[in-house]
Amino acid sequence: MKRKDFEILKEKNTQELEEMVRNLKKEALKIKMEIVRGKIKNVHAYLNKRKEIAKILTLISDRSQK
Repeated sequence: MKRKDFEILKEKNTQELEEMVRNLKKEALKIKMEIVRGKIKNVHAYLNKRKEIAKILTLISDRSQK
């Protein structure tokens, strides 16, 4: 996720971010299953999805603390 994309995420409300997290988790699971089956060799795709999820969850938790 690029810095510009992260700035766009900061403008979204918490409900939109939570919906994004749900969708990203589904995508990450799908990628993981394809890696296990041997259809995808790019393991970094799964790791990148997990990093995106972590960034969004961090943003959500920062908002809840304020």
